[in-house]
Amino acid sequence: MARILVVDDEASVRTSIKYFLGKIHGHEITEANDAFQAFNSYREKGKFDLVITDYDMPGMDGIILIEKIRAINPLQCAVLMSGNKIKTDLVFIEKPFLLAKLFLIVSRVLSS
Repeated sequence: MARILVVDDEASVRTSIKYFLGKIHGHEITEANDAFQAFNSYREKGKFDLVITDYDMPGMDGIILIEKIRAINPLQCAVLMSGNKIKTDLVFIEKPFLLAKLFLIVSRVLSS
Protein backbone atom coordinates (compact mmCIF):
# COMPACT_ATOMS: atom_id res chain seq x y z
CA MET A 1 0.00 0.00 0.00
CA ALA A 2 0.98 3.63 -0.34
CA ARG A 3 2.73 5.96 2.08
CA ILE A 4 0.60 9.12 2.31
CA LEU A 5 1.32 12.42 4.06
CA VAL A 6 -1.92 14.15 5.16
CA VAL A 7 -1.65 17.85 6.03
CA ASP A 8 -4.49 19.88 7.53
CA ASP A 9 -4.77 22.24 10.47
CA GLU A 10 -8.16 20.71 11.33
CA ALA A 11 -7.65 17.56 13.39
CA SER A 12 -11.07 16.18 12.44
CA VAL A 13 -10.16 16.25 8.75
CA ARG A 14 -6.84 14.50 9.35
CA THR A 15 -8.47 11.90 11.60
CA SER A 16 -11.22 11.12 9.08
CA ILE A 17 -8.75 10.74 6.21
CA LYS A 18 -6.37 8.67 8.33
CA TYR A 19 -9.14 6.31 9.38
CA PHE A 20 -10.60 5.96 5.90
CA LEU A 21 -7.40 5.63 3.88
CA GLY A 22 -5.36 3.99 6.64
CA LYS A 23 -7.57 1.65 8.64
CA ILE A 24 -10.09 0.81 5.94
CA HIS A 25 -7.89 0.84 2.81
CA GLY A 26 -4.53 -0.11 4.34
CA HIS A 27 -2.39 2.88 3.40
CA GLU A 28 0.37 4.07 5.74
CA ILE A 29 -0.64 7.57 6.86
CA THR A 30 1.58 10.25 8.39
CA GLU A 31 -0.23 13.30 9.73
CA ALA A 32 0.94 16.91 9.98
CA ASN A 33 -1.05 19.81 11.42
CA ASP A 34 0.66 22.51 9.36
CA ALA A 35 2.90 22.93 6.34
CA PHE A 36 6.08 23.40 8.38
CA GLN A 37 5.56 20.13 10.26
CA ALA A 38 4.70 18.44 6.96
CA PHE A 39 7.85 19.68 5.25
CA ASN A 40 9.99 18.49 8.17
CA SER A 41 8.28 15.08 8.08
CA TYR A 42 8.90 14.90 4.35
CA ARG A 43 12.60 15.62 4.77
CA GLU A 44 13.00 13.26 7.75
CA LYS A 45 10.87 10.30 6.68
CA GLY A 46 11.82 10.20 3.04
CA LYS A 47 9.64 9.44 0.07
CA PHE A 48 5.87 9.53 0.25
CA ASP A 49 3.78 8.15 -2.57
CA LEU A 50 1.26 10.96 -2.14
CA VAL A 51 0.86 14.25 -0.28
CA ILE A 52 -2.70 15.35 0.51
CA THR A 53 -2.72 18.91 1.81
CA ASP A 54 -5.15 21.63 2.73
CA TYR A 55 -4.68 24.93 0.96
CA ASP A 56 -5.51 27.41 3.72
CA MET A 57 -3.24 26.90 6.74
CA PRO A 58 -1.45 29.32 9.05
CA GLY A 59 2.10 30.23 8.06
CA MET A 60 2.38 28.52 4.69
CA ASP A 61 -0.34 27.49 2.27
CA GLY A 62 -0.63 24.10 0.63
CA ILE A 63 0.52 25.26 -2.80
CA ILE A 64 3.77 26.62 -1.39
CA LEU A 65 4.24 23.39 0.58
CA ILE A 66 3.86 21.33 -2.59
CA GLU A 67 6.30 23.63 -4.43
CA LYS A 68 8.88 23.17 -1.64
CA ILE A 69 8.40 19.40 -1.67
CA ARG A 70 8.68 19.29 -5.46
CA ALA A 71 11.96 21.20 -5.20
CA ILE A 72 13.21 18.02 -3.48
CA ASN A 73 11.21 15.56 -5.59
CA PRO A 74 9.84 17.08 -8.81
CA LEU A 75 7.66 14.03 -9.48
CA GLN A 76 5.87 14.07 -6.11
CA CYS A 77 2.15 13.27 -6.47
CA ALA A 78 -0.11 15.66 -4.57
CA VAL A 79 -3.77 16.44 -3.95
CA LEU A 80 -4.84 19.90 -2.78
CA MET A 81 -7.96 20.34 -0.62
CA SER A 82 -9.83 23.55 0.14
CA GLY A 83 -13.20 24.83 1.26
CA ASN A 84 -12.98 27.36 -1.56
CA LYS A 85 -12.59 26.87 -5.28
CA ILE A 86 -8.99 27.56 -6.25
CA LYS A 87 -7.54 28.01 -9.71
CA THR A 88 -4.69 25.53 -9.84
CA ASP A 89 -3.11 22.92 -12.08
CA LEU A 90 -2.86 20.57 -9.09
CA VAL A 91 -5.28 17.72 -8.51
CA PHE A 92 -7.96 19.42 -6.40
CA ILE A 93 -10.86 18.37 -4.19
CA GLU A 94 -13.26 20.87 -2.67
CA LYS A 95 -14.27 20.53 0.99
CA PRO A 96 -16.51 19.21 2.27
CA PHE A 97 -16.19 16.00 0.31
CA LEU A 98 -17.29 12.43 0.63
CA LEU A 99 -14.43 10.16 1.66
CA ALA A 100 -15.41 7.85 -1.20
CA LYS A 101 -14.71 10.69 -3.65
CA LEU A 102 -11.29 11.27 -2.04
CA PHE A 103 -10.58 7.55 -2.34
CA LEU A 104 -11.34 7.64 -6.08
CA ILE A 105 -9.03 10.63 -6.55
CA VAL A 106 -6.27 9.01 -4.48
CA SER A 107 -6.60 5.77 -6.44
CA ARG A 108 -6.42 7.65 -9.76
CA VAL A 109 -3.38 9.70 -8.70
CA LEU A 110 -1.51 6.69 -7.31
CA SER A 111 -2.15 4.64 -10.46
CA SER A 112 -0.88 7.35 -12.81
